[in-house]
Amino acid sequence: MLYAFISLAVVIVAVVVFLLITTVRKKKKNPNNDVLKELDELKNKGLINEQEYNEKKAEILNRGGKNE
Repeated sequence: MLYAFISLAVVIVAVVVFLLITTVRKKKKNPNNDVLKELDELKNKGLINEQEYNEKKAEILNRGGKNE
């Protein structure tokens, strides 16, 4: 009977740890979002042209994190 309780406790702890880890990952901010916003500001201010903007944006998105 004791082994059943210990096994149940281990399973519960594992589930809680899994849920905490997945929640933290979802809340983790994508650093590419800030870079894309800065890039957009540069284009809007006329500091870079459309071609430069598109090339750099594609480069950033290819790194991963395609959330804008």
